[in-house]
Amino acid sequence: MIREVVFVICISASLYCFPNSRDEIDQYNQGTIDLLNDLDSCLVRVDYTIERAEDIGYEYGQGYALYLKGYIHRMQDDLGKAFLANLKGLNILAGNDDERAPETLVRLYLNTGEILVKHFKYSEGIQYYSEGLEIAKREKLNNWIIDLNYNTGNAYWRSGDLAKAIDHIHEAFKIAQQENDEYTLVNSLNQMGLVFKDNEMYDTATLFFNRILTHPYEGLDADKYKGRAYHNLANTYAQAGDTIEAITAFYKALEYKQKRNRPTEIFITQNDLAELFFKNGDLDLAKEMIQRCIENYEEMRLDPDHYKVFDLARKINSAMGEHTLVNHYANRYFDENDAFIKQQEKLIEIRDQFKMEVLTASFFGELERNKRIAQLNKAILWISLLALIVIGYLRIKQIWMKRLVGKAVGELVRE
Repeated sequence: MIREVVFVICISASLYCFPNSRDEIDQYNQGTIDLLNDLDSCLVRVDYTIERAEDIGYEYGQGYALYLKGYIHRMQDDLGKAFLANLKGLNILAGNDDERAPETLVRLYLNTGEILVKHFKYSEGIQYYSEGLEIAKREKLNNWIIDLNYNTGNAYWRSGDLAKAIDHIHEAFKIAQQENDEYTLVNSLNQMGLVFKDNEMYDTATLFFNRILTHPYEGLDADKYKGRAYHNLANTYAQAGDTIEAITAFYKALEYKQKRNRPTEIFITQNDLAELFFKNGDLDLAKEMIQRCIENYEEMRLDPDHYKVFDLARKINSAMGEHTLVNHYANRYFDENDAFIKQQEKLIEIRDQFKMEVLTASFFGELERNKRIAQLNKAILWISLLALIVIGYLRIKQIWMKRLVGKAVGELVRE
């Protein structure tokens, strides 16, 4: 209760020093960034900033505040509201002549594309990435060109267009080399390896994963990226049918991941290794590994790729004749599945509330309708003015003709 009262007092007090100029709004936006550890307070603050910027006609300040609002909603995992804030920001900043507008537009296009891709709207997401990439190239914003190419490649990979995926990821890789962007460099190598693995070009895929293993790490955690590379290398070997190499690589992945002591990373490798043992008929090793994997399950987010571990445990114990454990793991799987379905129902409510599938079209459709109405009103005004001019001209002409006729009649009378 005390915290809420203090919060209200602080907000009330802030009204007395609320931004009244463009510089003050810019400072207020920067202050919001500095307070991102308190997201609820930031939302109140950013809403006031948007309102005040609109009052004084400062479009860039309003658009940047909307970008911050979308970013905050994303941090809260409220993607519907983030999406809407981004769209409003894009509309306000389109054509804005502030020198900072292009980079903010790029950020908005990138964030909007990421939300659409998260909702499996790959073509729509790619469209937003493309808009952002066009601006980034025109303004020579290399860091954003890297990010947009990488994200575009990832979206094409998820949609199954492997050729375009490679084109964009390789472009990100080349620029990352020029800019000495180690993070994107290593991630691009990993992503290209995954694309070639999915394309069943296993030798090429292993070359990319091995380049991650031999990379001279500077600013990145080498154990993290080597652990991931060994894991992906193992799956490549397994998919190619080389079980011995796959098992060796999985154990190397575990070695690096256990150094970091991150249960979420360890879980994924243990699960894939247990599945490989099971497929290879090594039931004792499969059971031992799946039990170790389940110990880390509580650290995982609710996702079918994660709770399928219980279905694998059921299959392993069924093959070993452990019927009590079969029932136990089957029930656990169904419990997690029910929880996931309930979670999805909640997400569907959010999707329906914000109409994610049609929001882009409807939002800009509304803007287009407003634009047409404005154009129609303008046309009506011009027609009205023209009509007044014509009527005025005709009235003047009528008076003039009357005078001419009167003059002519007067001359006839005199004659």
